[in-house]
Formats: sequence, structure tokens, C-alpha cells
Amino acid sequence: MGELHEREAGARVVGTPTEQSRAVATSTEQSRAADTSTEHLGGRVRRGLAWGFINSITLRLATLTLGIVLARLLTPDAFGAFAVALVIQTILINFADLGMSADLIRNPEWRHRVPTVSSISLLAGGLLSTTIIVAAPVLASSLGSEQAAPVIAVMSLSLVIAAAGVAPFASLQREFQQSRYFFVVLTSFLLGSGITVLLIVGFGWGAMALAVGKLVEQTCSVGLQFGLTRTRPRFGFDRSVARSALAFGLPVCGANALSWLVLNVDYIVIGRTLGAVTLGLYVLAFNVASWPVNALVQAIRNVALPGFARQDRTSSARSFVSSFALVLAGGLLVAALLAPLALPTVTFVYGPKWLASAGALAVLALFGTMRVVFDLMATFLIARGGSRPVLLVQIIWVAVLVPAMVVGVHTWGIVGAGVAHLVVAFTVVLPAYLVVLNRQGVPVQALIRAAGPPFGAALVAAAAVWVSSRTIDVAWHALALSGSIGILVYLGLLRRWLRSRLSSNRLPDRRRSGQHRRTARWQVGRPELTAHADPVWRPRPAGAHRLVKDQRGRSRLAERASALAD
Repeated sequence: MGELHEREAGARVVGTPTEQSRAVATSTEQSRAADTSTEHLGGRVRRGLAWGFINSITLRLATLTLGIVLARLLTPDAFGAFAVALVIQTILINFADLGMSADLIRNPEWRHRVPTVSSISLLAGGLLSTTIIVAAPVLASSLGSEQAAPVIAVMSLSLVIAAAGVAPFASLQREFQQSRYFFVVLTSFLLGSGITVLLIVGFGWGAMALAVGKLVEQTCSVGLQFGLTRTRPRFGFDRSVARSALAFGLPVCGANALSWLVLNVDYIVIGRTLGAVTLGLYVLAFNVASWPVNALVQAIRNVALPGFARQDRTSSARSFVSSFALVLAGGLLVAALLAPLALPTVTFVYGPKWLASAGALAVLALFGTMRVVFDLMATFLIARGGSRPVLLVQIIWVAVLVPAMVVGVHTWGIVGAGVAHLVVAFTVVLPAYLVVLNRQGVPVQALIRAAGPPFGAALVAAAAVWVSSRTIDVAWHALALSGSIGILVYLGLLRRWLRSRLSSNRLPDRRRSGQHRRTARWQVGRPELTAHADPVWRPRPAGAHRLVKDQRGRSRLAERASALAD
């Protein structure tokens, strides 16, 4: 095999000038095409990420506003009945497509797979919806709200509607059309919310108005997705496609279910061990710590999955290291601000009577950084086809977290719950993900080197925030002044590092493409230069181009002198 490669290389070196010119031109065109493709993909990812952040933040603010309005319009019993139905719907919506939307997003032959995946997804959504309708009275009674049964039954219909839209949703995500998806989400939310408020104020429907509003919202969302992608429902069945889609999607579906359990096992343990009052304190702390985390996770996930899937193994590994560094830097900035400012944050947002939740908030802010990183790791593995390793990591996570949570809550209360999350994340989940990533071609040493600068800057910034906040008594003064100090210190320490990281993501620019074109024109028709020319990415000393021209000119004069002498 080695001899064959040497022979091919030798043939290319001693070929005719015309053949070498064509080879150089072809290689140059391929290189330019690759650069253009990479640049185009990078630009689409950046635009998609920006729109993803806008979508996530806008939707959370809109949801918060709607919650305030509904709290004023509904009785506690009616709002509680809707909350019970919403919890069940939120859990089951992850099973509606059996994880196969991710298969469509990452698969290059996704159009061929759409009919089969759509059929299976619709069938699964219908079965889930039917099951929930039949079991609604039992579920409502077990959750302590018998009046929620009809609300649960109506809201379960949204599972069928969501399952029907798996193909246009995958199309929008594949093409990084987060701007269109933002329009879909905002329009459907406003329509559903408007109908909900109208039914409550005008007809006094109570909790059922919320269920109907959710159905209208889901229907509008799916309809707009079909319209914006200019597609229509397509159904069919291919046994080989179904087998591969289920083999990939079912582990994703199981991992989603276990991920929900990871984020709710603390509620179960605290509620059964310490009571409802203490659970309320912990829920407040977890919600505050989750606000920035959820915004980051949702925005990054929607562009990371199609972005990593479009690249080959080597390119995606390099892109993951760069993405890991920037995502970790964002997560550490949040932790460096929120952990030392936990006390003034709780005081300003909820009031002094909730100060007992500040300790848990400080620890959960650190855990939030790990959540962002783990989500990026899982998304990368799913994009590369590793849904089963992700499921395995989630199983290990839950198996270790449950006993750790019991010990932590019994020992340190709600702070112990945050400590359990943090310890399991560092000692179990992170090493497990690193092992799996290493098998996918991501070097662990590169991740460690990438994590060093932001981790050090976060320690210094957190110390500056903590020291400055100790001297300020007013909560919002501490948040404004100490938070500004922390941001300035963090960005000041990472200024050069961030600049180099951001610029490295834009390597294939026009200037480099111009270098390829100039090198190609210089080498065309010159086999000796083609064989021994330096790569375009190798730096050359100043004045090297003059030296090459001088040597070329002298060699021509020597040839002419030799010809005259003969």
C-alpha cells in the first residue's frame, strides 16, 4: 500500500506540465470550494445562534408575562389544575416523535426518510394521546387534582399535532432558519395566549381555556412550519429506514426522559424529606439558576446539532473544541456573577423572606455551567450518531445521583441537594462524557487546554464580585456595581483569548482564498514549483517573494547563457 502511494506521488511529480497545471487548478478549486462551504456554514451558524438567543429570551419573557396575567385572572384551584396538565404534557411531548426529529436533522438523506419517520411519529403521538385520554382521571387523582382530568384529556391532543410536524421542524433546524422559527413561535404564542385570555374573561372557562389555548398554539405552530418550509405532509413506510430511525431515535427518547428525571429527582427527595415549605425555597433557587442556563442551552442546541452533523469527523472534532471553549466561557461568566451575588439576587427578586434559598442558589449556579457543557457534549454525540452512548451516560448519571441526593439532602438540606448535583457532575458525568468524546476523536488534552483560561478568569472575577459586594448593603446596588465589576474583570482577562477564539472560527476568509488563487497562478505550467512549493498556510519570512523572483530570474539567465555557449 505504501509503495502504491509512493508510485502515485512520483507519477504526479514527473508528469507533464499540462497534467500538473490541471492537477494544481483542480486542487485549488476544491480548496476554494471547501473554504467557501466552511465560511458559509459558519455564517449560518452564527446567525442561527443569534436568532436562537432572541427566540429563547423573548419566549421566556412572554411566558413570564402571561403567567402574571393568568395568576390575576384565575383562581388558585383552576391554575393548579392547568399546572398538573402542563406537567404531564411537558413530560410526554418528548416521546411524541420517539427522538426521530434529531435523526432527520442530522441525516444527509433526510428527505428520503421523511415519509417513514412522519408515519411512525404520528402513530406514536396518536397512541400516547389515546393512552392519556383513557388514563386522565387516574392521573389527575394521583396528582391531587381531580378537576384536572378533562384538562389533561384535551391537552393530550397536542401530542398528535406536535408529532405531525416533525418534518417541517427538522427542515427549519437543518437550514438554520431560526429567524423563521422565531416568527413561528412568537405568532403561535400570541394567538394561543389571546384566545386563552378571551375564553377566561369573556366566557369564564377557567383551566379549560388554557388547554384550548395550548391546542390552538400548537396547531398554529405546525401549520406555519409547513407553510414556511413549503412542504406538505408525506407518509409512507420503508422497513430499513424505520429500523435505523428507531435504532437511533429510541435512545435519544430515553435520554430525554432520564434528563428530565435528573432535573426533578431533587424535587422528589426534598419534598418527601423536608416538606413543602423547604421545597418551595429550593424551587425558587433552582428557577433563578436555570434562567440563564436554559437560554444558553436552547439557543446553542438548535444550531449545534445541524452544524456538527454537516462536518466530517475531524472537522467536527475541531469545531467542538472551539465551541466547548466559548460555551464554557459563557457558562462560567454566569456562575462567576450569580454564585457570589446569590444573597442580593434573592433579596432583590423575591424579597428578604426567601433568603434561606440563597445558599442553594450559589451552588446551583456552578452546576448550571456543567449543565450547559453537558448539553453541548450530548448534542455533539447525537450529531455524530452516538445516541446510545448518550443514553448510557444518562443511565449512569441517574443511578449515581439518586443515592447522592438522598445523602446530601439529609446532611445539608437544600444546599446539600445542590452539592449532590455538583459532585456527581464533576466526578461521574464529566469523566464519562470525556471517555465517549475521546472515542469520537475529540482529544481530552485539547479540552483541558481550552478550559484553562476561562476557568482562571472566572475565579478572579468571582473573587472581585464577592469582595466588592461585601461593602454594599442595598441589593440592587450590589447587583449593578458588583456585577459590572465582575464582567469587566472577566472580559478584561479574557480579551485576547476571546479575540483569538472568535477569529479562529473565521479562518476561511477572502484573504486566504486570494492566497490560494495567487499560488495557483504562479505554479501553473511550472512542475518544479508544483512539486516543491510551500503550503499556503506556512508563514514565510519578509521579502521571501523577492528572493524567489530573483532566483527564478537568475536561473533563466543561466539557461540562456548556457544555450549561447553551446
